Amino acid sequence: MLTRIDCAHLLTADEHQPYVPAAAVLVRGDAIAWAGPGAQCPATREQADQWLDFSDKIIIPGLVNTHGHSSLNCMRGASDAGDFTQWAGELKAYTSDLTPEALHFGNLLSVMDMLAGGTTCICDCTRYGIGGLSRAAELFGMRSLAGGLANSPELRTDGQGNWDDIVAWCDAADICPDRSTLVNVYIGAHSPYNCTGELLKTAHAQARQRGLLFVIHAAETKAEESTILQRYGMRPIPWLHSLGVLDENTLLVHSVWLNEEEIALISHCGCKVAHCPASNMKLGSGVAPIKKMVRSGITVGLGTDSMLSNNSLDLFSEMKIASLVDRITYGPDCLDNRQLFHMATIEGARALRMDRWIGSICAGKKADLAVLNGYHPLGYDEQRLLSDLVFYMNRDSVYATMVNGTLVYRDGRFLLQDGEAVREQAKRYFEESEKYRKLLHGEAREKGDRK
Repeated sequence: MLTRIDCAHLLTADEHQPYVPAAAVLVRGDAIAWAGPGAQCPATREQADQWLDFSDKIIIPGLVNTHGHSSLNCMRGASDAGDFTQWAGELKAYTSDLTPEALHFGNLLSVMDMLAGGTTCICDCTRYGIGGLSRAAELFGMRSLAGGLANSPELRTDGQGNWDDIVAWCDAADICPDRSTLVNVYIGAHSPYNCTGELLKTAHAQARQRGLLFVIHAAETKAEESTILQRYGMRPIPWLHSLGVLDENTLLVHSVWLNEEEIALISHCGCKVAHCPASNMKLGSGVAPIKKMVRSGITVGLGTDSMLSNNSLDLFSEMKIASLVDRITYGPDCLDNRQLFHMATIEGARALRMDRWIGSICAGKKADLAVLNGYHPLGYDEQRLLSDLVFYMNRDSVYATMVNGTLVYRDGRFLLQDGEAVREQAKRYFEESEKYRKLLHGEAREKGDRK
């Protein structure tokens, strides 16, 4: 099937053709066949099997969320503590022993939230209910990179290991890392403080053997730094390096507390970074030295983290927050708007090792697109459009979302599933469940586990 899409402005995140006014995109099946000036399009509207008239709208690549915990959506607002350790302690009553139904509805609601906000792919992290996000994403037509974060029972207060579940999920998924599908898999470990060195080496070796990305939270807080220093006599990044788990297949999530030597080490090893500015600030974790990382050649993508530590899955918001924090930190020597836009698109795809398929709009890539409403009294050129993307637009600017050549969201409606029915089912479940009914009425917050 050949689809022609016309738009007023096309921002491609492709260095060869970054911006095209009065543009057209041709989609054949699930992939982009051509993109460029509408007047030069090789297929007319009549020749196409389908014509999508977005001639008053803006098209950008589908946004790529490099880090989230989708299943926890229903628990947002459980704690707004401004300290990571206090926040983690207040969550146990909400996150311990989550039911399969709660995880399922959390995943479904997160997928809906992301698609409505122009996000077409997420790297999703969980300890339990592994694979649930991918199943929810497939229902709504969203792309995912999902797996489990291994943890060592002896280092967690809940005392539950999950390594066997992670291996079983990877075996069952039967994913070829050289092929793009909606369901993609990684292997991860929760963090230096929740995993033994042996488990970290085992998880990394399994990821490498299977040709998969290795994902880990690292250098997120000062408390983590103190814990690892006390246990091993090294800071988190040097300790991970001593274990041999830092390489081009490693995605480091957060990476807030880094010194110059550690930035150079991460760059030398080829690791990628998932930057979660809103979460880092809400939890009082700190400000990641993103400008220094980018200057050192490190690939940095944007992530939202979970609804528990952010309350939002809006990558437009993350672009803005990342820029504002960077400006306060570096002044005029800050990241420019194009760099921020790329962190939410092509650089995010590179961080997930998926840039062969997604992250930019050019022939051969999968047709993952976000269609935006936009207005500027002077009209848009490339500079004004990039400025509005970072500082003016938000998830409500999204009119439509396409994944793999299929429109999955348009004008407030999900096209593959009944979104309102899902919301109603989730509401009914939490109201009728005795466990969650107590939580809804604010009973008994316990001290406890980290996320």
